[in-house]
Amino acid sequence: MKKILFIFLILIVLFSCKNKLTLEQRLIKYEEKIQKLWNCTIDSIYEGNFTGSGYREILVCFKLLHKKEHAEFNDTKVFLIDDQSQIIKAYDLFYKKNGSNNTNYIEEIDNFDNTYRNTVITDFNKNGKLEIIYYHEEGSVSVFYIEEFKNGYFQHVCPTYNGKLRLRGIDNYDLIHFDFEQKSIYLDERHTNKKIKLIWNPETEFYDEEVLQE
Repeated sequence: MKKILFIFLILIVLFSCKNKLTLEQRLIKYEEKIQKLWNCTIDSIYEGNFTGSGYREILVCFKLLHKKEHAEFNDTKVFLIDDQSQIIKAYDLFYKKNGSNNTNYIEEIDNFDNTYRNTVITDFNKNGKLEIIYYHEEGSVSVFYIEEFKNGYFQHVCPTYNGKLRLRGIDNYDLIHFDFEQKSIYLDERHTNKKIKLIWNPETEFYDEEVLQE
């Protein structure tokens, strides 16, 4: 009987300690459980409505250092959090917050509330969900992305200009202008005179591309 009581008391203590973890500690513990060979710290947190779940929603950017090798990388997730600060669900993003310091991201970026390393987090298309607008360096190519929660997961909602499938962002285009009233974004191709406009289509929930100048 004493042994059973002792085990019961131990479980109570463990449960109590678990509940005393801060939200940041829970987030790190969650990430390190997935990334078993990596030590994890939180680089930044941004709170807002990303999925429309009704829960508290936070975007967390993690910095990970390998436990044995000299290596590091970034990972980003959106977490749904309940009233007791427990993690309900986590979504992966393409965006890793290790992207481009693109010098051609124009001064208009300062019009947005939240920016980081030339990244914008805002509901630009006014559909009630936050978008992540950013550049990412892929080798020698700087790719422009717009990422949003759609059909149960985060995906790119702007086209690629390669004449094929719309699978990724737009390569080697400089962002020229945000048109807030028309929900449009203007870009220029770096090596030609080609100019395009991305226009939000509420029916497809995707940015359509209009070529303005070849």
